[in-house]
Amino acid sequence: MRSISIAESGNDSISVYENAANFVTLLNYEDFAKLNKLKLAKQPGIYILIGNNKTRYVGQAVGQSLKMRILQHKEIWMENITKVIFFGRKNEEFSKDQADLLEANLISLYKENSSFIILNKTNGNSSPIGLNAQLSAEEFLDSVFDILYNVANIDLFDDSQEVIDEISDKDLFVNFDGKQLVDSSARNLQVKFIESLLSNEKYNTKLRNLAVIDKATAKNNLGTKENVFPSGQLATKQLEPNLYLYVNLSKKGTSTAIKKIANWLDLAIQINF
Repeated sequence: MRSISIAESGNDSISVYENAANFVTLLNYEDFAKLNKLKLAKQPGIYILIGNNKTRYVGQAVGQSLKMRILQHKEIWMENITKVIFFGRKNEEFSKDQADLLEANLISLYKENSSFIILNKTNGNSSPIGLNAQLSAEEFLDSVFDILYNVANIDLFDDSQEVIDEISDKDLFVNFDGKQLVDSSARNLQVKFIESLLSNEKYNTKLRNLAVIDKATAKNNLGTKENVFPSGQLATKQLEPNLYLYVNLSKKGTSTAIKKIANWLDLAIQINF
């Protein structure tokens, strides 16, 4: 993994992060004209427009360059957009059905895991997609999340990154069924919570029915297969044979995931993060 900065007169606010197959680019709106210098900006891919009033817009560029597609959003630029994130494959292979799937999945993830205002007027396009193309698209998105989270230190769905978090790690707990689980790590607490539910006959079967017969992902937290980023990092925790929990979420995302499980099980909980 390497980070490349494009600098002019000391300005290095355009950053490119890439692995062997994919790239992620971050830039400020005022540096948008400098994309002419960036070959990757001429490729197809997915982009996210970031506003300083907690607005987000997810889009795609297939059949035209990312730069040209983003420039078409004159109405979006009026929403105080200050930054742009875009990502794609270095070999430029990006089909319309994959782009539609990724765009729709990102919009859904934003709505489910954050309180950002999503400017998209629809939930994205829908195209028939084959299994191989779907798996390839999901692996690509996992790779992008890996780059953003572990290299660029950016969590797309954490709407608290720019505010002071008043809850210290030592305060993390979940109360349910007369018991309390405590941990300094939100992810460890998520694992403890799920393991506790699995050990309870009241919730065991229903919880297992939530698992997809595939790898666990940010969208489907429980799965029958592990999820490994291209970097080799595990995105899942094995709970037992053929059952994995996706744990590569932000504190906010982890809290949302726990609440969704509790709601599904009709389980009353108290959670403080």
